[in-house]
Order: sequence, then C-alpha cells, then structure tokens
Amino acid sequence: MKQKQQEGELILRVQLKIDFTKLAKIAYKRKQDKTNSINLDKVSKYLISFEKQLVKVIPFHLEVKDFTTALGYAVKGGDPNNINKVIAEILLMLKKPDQSTQDGNIETVAHAVAKIA
Repeated sequence: MKQKQQEGELILRVQLKIDFTKLAKIAYKRKQDKTNSINLDKVSKYLISFEKQLVKVIPFHLEVKDFTTALGYAVKGGDPNNINKVIAEILLMLKKPDQSTQDGNIETVAHAVAKIA
C-alpha cells in the first residue's frame, strides 16, 4: 500500500503532460492479447486513477462497462449531466442483456440507480 502511494506521489511530482486516460484505454484494449503476462485490466485502472478530469474518467469507465464506478464518480461530482449520461448508458445496457459488464450484473447497478433517483 505504501509503495503504491510512493509511486503515485512520484508520478504527481514529475508533472509531465501525460494523458492517463489515453494510456488506460490502450492498456485496456490490449488486455485481449493472451500472450501478455501482465494484467492489463489492473494496469488500465491504475493509470486512470491518476486522471483528475471527471469528463475523462467517467467515459473511460463507461467504455469498459464499469458502471458502478462511473456512477460513483458522476454522483460524487454532482453534475446532473454526468449523472444522466451514466444512467442513460445503464438503461441502454439493460436493453442488451447479453452484453457482459465489468460489474457482472447490470440489474444490480440498475437497482443502485433506482435508489438514487
């Protein structure tokens, strides 16, 4: 845990103009390559954790079908447009029950949305 914190502090101190969202997307898309011994799913989530702009974080989590995390960021940010976007994406997924999600069960996320509304 302490090592991750130190790595994070080092990255923040370097202050390079790195687009963590772009790097996270590349890692996530390359996870399908079965020859990789690195868990790129974890790498992509680690990289996106350094992104500070919600307008980049929320779409990333929607793209990888991690609706619970996307909804959490949207609610935490408090912007009704972001919340509506996430809820709309969840409702679209409900119409496509054969789609797999990062959350596993889209109905569980839908129930969480119903509690918020």
